[in-house]
Amino acid sequence: MKKIAFLVLLIAFSINAQQLRLSLIGAVAKEAGENFDRFNWGFAAGGNMFFYLDDNLLLGARAAYLRWTPNDSQFIESVGNLLDGQVSGNTWTFELVPFARLTTNFPMSMINLFAQAGAGLYIVNSEVTVSGTDTTDTVVERTFGRNARALFGAAIGGGLTFGNPDFISVDIYPLFNLVFLEDNDIMKYFTINLALGFGI
Repeated sequence: MKKIAFLVLLIAFSINAQQLRLSLIGAVAKEAGENFDRFNWGFAAGGNMFFYLDDNLLLGARAAYLRWTPNDSQFIESVGNLLDGQVSGNTWTFELVPFARLTTNFPMSMINLFAQAGAGLYIVNSEVTVSGTDTTDTVVERTFGRNARALFGAAIGGGLTFGNPDFISVDIYPLFNLVFLEDNDIMKYFTINLALGFGI
């Protein structure tokens, strides 16, 4: 009986494994909202893992690291009257977000459409420090943002899949992200993603 149960589990795992899709992601990223000009375009790197529940519905998760460098002139102007201001620090985010994806499955086409949405964990570090001397030769140092902390956020997007998702394919898609910060503030940013996917 134990051998039969083990065989059933092994067959079930094999069937599920064939419905697994893994992707490697590279992306450009840009903050949005009121302070969109305080940071330069950034980059993102990570991966997706999806399971097919049927031909048109996938469940999975995205793990990605994002980083933006500050626009020095914008931060220095925020402090005002600095003669030799210097900016240090950056903003980075680590995403661990479960997603649901709806996709077309045209049997005779190498191009399919999809839309996805999810919500999960965002670890955000937004600490940037401006230091220097002002017109009265007084040393000034001011810190914007906060160091790393875990927050809740959500994302939505969609795009195109080129190739055969059962073997090798390429996804091109934007994602818009909302991260809920302290004091009822919201961090907004979008990524433009290129993902190389492998069906297993």
